[in-house]
Amino acid sequence: HGYKPYMGRFTQPSTIGNVENYYDGIDNDTDRFIDEGFNNGNVQIVIGDSGINKDDEWALYVDNMSMGFNDYGMVRTWDLNLFTGTHKITIVAAKIPDGLGTYSISFQNASVVSGPPMVGGNIPQGESLQWVIKVK
Repeated sequence: HGYKPYMGRFTQPSTIGNVENYYDGIDNDTDRFIDEGFNNGNVQIVIGDSGINKDDEWALYVDNMSMGFNDYGMVRTWDLNLFTGTHKITIVAAKIPDGLGTYSISFQNASVVSGPPMVGGNIPQGESLQWVIKVK
């Protein structure tokens, strides 16, 4: 509990001429970013593959609730409404083709209370990383 994703259908033109459909988990505008550009919630979480080979897939959990995946090597933005207070953010190395995952994560409109570095690597498939964030 503690989250409410926006599930409306919003679109944003991209710089390459295609249109991004928000909240569908697909890179509609083919720019390697998923659901980017529209921030209607009070917190945004952005996850991507920070390695040279953009091939890793990460699963996101907010307070133990599955929010989906970033898809192979893509950068995905989750636009969420989270209650004021602390929340547990977990990412799991879901599909790591070369055996060692690389990640980057950022939180907009929330402060990090604890957790590992915001960018890292050498994470084996199935391994998880966890942050505690505070929403004001």
